Amino acid sequence: MDQLARHAVDVIVMDVLMTPWDGFDTVRRMFDRQGAALPPVVFLSGLARPAVMPELGDGVISEYVVKPFRPSQLVEVIERAYLRGQQRAP
Repeated sequence: MDQLARHAVDVIVMDVLMTPWDGFDTVRRMFDRQGAALPPVVFLSGLARPAVMPELGDGVISEYVVKPFRPSQLVEVIERAYLRGQQRAP
């Protein structure tokens, strides 16, 4: 998480199933530190998208990709998240 403070990041690609925190908890923690400066997040998971996405923080832009996926699909989603993040930037 400290890397976000040191390096410019356009999009975060985050796996959902991780330990000790899952991807959603990790993004919440990053949002607590970064606030509105948090870049868009693309979640990857082998599980279907939740019917209701967890609350991640006010204004967090996120996408969700279910594995398996084609590399071209991931690139498309990252580009879409990036463009949405650019629209939100001041």
